[in-house]
Order: sequence, then C-alpha cells, then structure tokens
Amino acid sequence: MWVYLGLLVLILFLYHKWSANHWRRCGVDGPVPLPLVGNLLEYILAKKHFGEVYQKVYKSYSSASYVGIYRLLNEPAILVRDLDFVKDVFVRKFNAYHDNSVMIDPKLDPLAMSNPFYAKGDRWKLLRSQLAPLFTSSKVKSLFPLVYDVCQKFEKYVARGPDNQYNAFEAKDLCSKFTIEVMASCGFGLNGEAFTNPNSEFAKFGEQIYSPTFWTFLQSVGGHFLPPVSKILRLPSIPKNIQRWLTIIAKEVIRRRETENGTRNDFLQLISDTKENDKILSENEVLGHCSTLLIEGFETSSTLMAYCLYELAINPDIQKAVHEELDRVLVKHNRTITYESLQEMNYLNSAMLETLRMHPVMSATVKLCTEDTELPPQYPGGRPVTIPAGTSIVVPVMAIQYDPELYPKPNTFNPERFNDENQGSRNKYSFLSFGEGPRICIGMRFGMMQSKAGLATILYKYNVRLSPKTQVPTKPTPATYLLNPESGLWMNFERRLRKL
Repeated sequence: MWVYLGLLVLILFLYHKWSANHWRRCGVDGPVPLPLVGNLLEYILAKKHFGEVYQKVYKSYSSASYVGIYRLLNEPAILVRDLDFVKDVFVRKFNAYHDNSVMIDPKLDPLAMSNPFYAKGDRWKLLRSQLAPLFTSSKVKSLFPLVYDVCQKFEKYVARGPDNQYNAFEAKDLCSKFTIEVMASCGFGLNGEAFTNPNSEFAKFGEQIYSPTFWTFLQSVGGHFLPPVSKILRLPSIPKNIQRWLTIIAKEVIRRRETENGTRNDFLQLISDTKENDKILSENEVLGHCSTLLIEGFETSSTLMAYCLYELAINPDIQKAVHEELDRVLVKHNRTITYESLQEMNYLNSAMLETLRMHPVMSATVKLCTEDTELPPQYPGGRPVTIPAGTSIVVPVMAIQYDPELYPKPNTFNPERFNDENQGSRNKYSFLSFGEGPRICIGMRFGMMQSKAGLATILYKYNVRLSPKTQVPTKPTPATYLLNPESGLWMNFERRLRKL
C-alpha cells in the first residue's frame, strides 16, 4: 500500500512540476504557482477577493503587455495588461475571444441557459437578439413611470427611519430593497413588498441570491474556476429553490394575463409579445429571460447605488456638488424626478461612473480563447507567443481602473474624470465596468436609469453620513463573485434644508 501511495505522491509532484512550468516553456513571464491553488492562494483562504489578487499580479509586471498566471488546479491563463490587447479581446479579434469562460450545467441551471452571459458560440447572438429590443432608449423611457412609483415608496421607507439597533441604514440592503421592488414591478408587474414585508418572497429572494455565505463562496469557486467540481457537488449558479420560485411566479403571471386578456408595459409583456409575434421563443426561454432580467437588474444596480452613497458620504464636498445640481435641475421640473430631468443630471452621472471605476461589480472578465491565437511580444523586443484554443484570458477590470498611469491618484474619488472632456481624451478601453464590444452589458441603459432615479430620490431630500459602524476604507468580501462590501456600508440620512 505504501508503495502505491508513494507512486501517487510522485505522480502528483511530477504533474505539478510539469503544469507549473507551462508558461516558462512558452517563454511567458509570470509568478510561480503553488500546487493546486496556482496564484490564487489568498482568494482560496478568503483573505482577498480574486479581483484584488489579479490586481497584485498586474502591479508586479508593470512593463509587460500580459502575464502568464495559474488559476485553480494550476490552469494556465493570460492576464492582460496592455489596452491594445484589451481591444483585441473585446473587438478586433472578437472571433477568437467571443466566449466567456464560465460554464454551467444545463441540468442544474436550466434558467441560466437563456442568459447571454453564459451562452457560447452562436447561441449568445440568438439570445442577445431576443433581449436587445427590450433595452432600446424608447423602451427604457416607457418603463420610467414604473420606476418612479417605486421611487416614491423608497422615499417613504427612508422617511420612516431605520428599524434596527444601530439606528442606521445598511446601504446595500436598502438599495437592494429598491432594485428588487423595481424589478418586481418592471419585470413581472407585481408588488414586491420589499419596503413593507420583510418576509415577502421577493425580499427573501434578494437576501438569498447574493448574500455572502460559505455557499456563495463555493458557488463562485465552482462555477467560475472549477466547473467540473461544481457539477460533482451539484452547485447551480441560481439556487434550486429560487429557480422553482421564479418559474412559478412567471408562469402564474403569464397564465393570468392570457386568461384575462390583460397587458401591462413591463419586461414580461415585452418578452411575451416577442414570443407571440415571432414564434421564436420557447416557454423555457421566456422563463429564462425573466430570471435573467430579475437577477441582473437587481444585484448590479443595488451595488452601484450603495457604493455611490458610500463615496458621497466620505466626500462631502462632492456630495454638496451633487445636491446643488439636483436643486438646480429639479426646480425646473416642478421638484419632481422625471425621465427628462435625469438626462440633465450630468454630475450625478459622472459620480456614478466614478463609483463603477472604483467599485466595478465584476472585478475581472474572463474570456475563453476559441482558436489557436498568436499574441504580441510580452515585452518590447520580444517574440510573439502562440496560445492554444481553450486558454483563459483574464481582463483584470479593477486593476486596469486603478492603474495610476490611466487614472492619476486612483484611490481618490473624482467624478470629474468622467466629464465630457476627460472621457473624450482617455482610452475607452481603460473603463470596462460594462464590458466593451459586441458583448457589452445589454441592460446598461436601464441599470443606469433606475440607479440614477433611486439615488436622486434620496440625495434630493437627504444628506448622507457614514455611521461609525462602517469600515473605512471598505473591503470587498471574497465570498461572492460580484463585488460586495465585507462588513456592510452603514449610513445615516439627515433631512436637507434646500435653498431652491
């Protein structure tokens, strides 16, 4: 027995030595990996979010166009540094990098199969073509009245004050209530009761889907780094009970509208109309699109809103400038937030984009090289390198957006970086919070609209102050794939005395 055990250890050792030298054999520079965990030890030990780990590697190879790294089980990957290479990945050589690397099991995640983010090959084009008509400027504008109704509920909820021992609101929880209510209304035509009933189904959904837990950490590791392990452990990207609940909700609303011949201006109606007119959507695709809209629209926007409130709270001069803009704009619109008034809130828009620069919801985008591809030299004067199909390409969004060569004083919150003049003079591939190219975030317009409406609702009436309970600077939790604060963003709201 000991002989066999010794042979097994020897085989594992030799395998590690072989795999750990992959990039050296290719002539690509990079950090030395550890057995099994590659260069992600701090992430596996839950000491850092993987975006922070990639940022550390990015900083260590400042003169390289890219770095050879190792992910879990010593999977070789390329971490991109050069913005010209970033452009290749997202646009110029899109055909070689068009797939996202994350994988799902259709048996475990039937609803996620209709999410363009997970789709491979030509299927993502089909799914995107089905969803794109829902997010035109005119469609987004037509949904604003539903968002405004939720803004009024939001304002009343904040006015009642916090109901906890800390006498403060936790911003992520607060903003999640807003976005889940928006998506319940705009997605399904339902009252989510997020502001009135902590035990409502939508409120429970909001708590479960992305709250940092050991389970979400396993889902993140499995789904995004070790798909085979995720399959063995049966770890779906969307919890099974959530999948069942979403299916029941969507089917019930569809059945009721068909029975009563009722219609409503919301996403579910738009999807159902597409199914009826074009005959191209199956029932599972309708349900999948509904779940995609609910999940994506809820989490990403609430994270943006929460971090924006946090940054404004620790930068009172910038918050004052936002207040002055809101007063100036809304006095022209009868002190009412309208779709047109949102278009005039340029400084608030810049503050939101600066928030996304500092706190990108997805701290890295990982693409899959779909064909053997020649890379430019890693260093000036070097030789090109050919990588095989199947190689993961890591675009470290957070690292790029904290590069002092691209953003001087990157740890300083400065909305002026995103005024028209500065945006026009900067390389567009230095800001990747929405992605770029053909697979850029399809719901960007709607997400920014609902987030801006929610923020304007609060900031027009209140000064935002940090509670002593809030950790400064905030640190992202390693437990979730998307960026989330580790210890909460606790805030106090004080009524403003407006001059206008």
